[in-house]
Amino acid sequence: MIESRRFKRTADALDSWARVGMIIAVIVLNGIWEETLILRAEFMMLVRWARDVLRYDVRWAVQEKLRLLGQRRTGSMKE
Repeated sequence: MIESRRFKRTADALDSWARVGMIIAVIVLNGIWEETLILRAEFMMLVRWARDVLRYDVRWAVQEKLRLLGQRRTGSMKE
């Protein structure tokens, strides 16, 4: 009878610690998942920003080059 009580207490203690471990594991895994989602969103924002910068900077560079070429042509024709 004493052995069964001791065994029961030991089993209860192990079960309690196992539950604590599972709760901590779930909290940690949830935190990792949330951070992954945040990093994915930040990466997508970076990709969109880079795409927009390249798109508008290239457009501006081409327009500026065409404007400069246009000024040279009209200037050379006037002379």
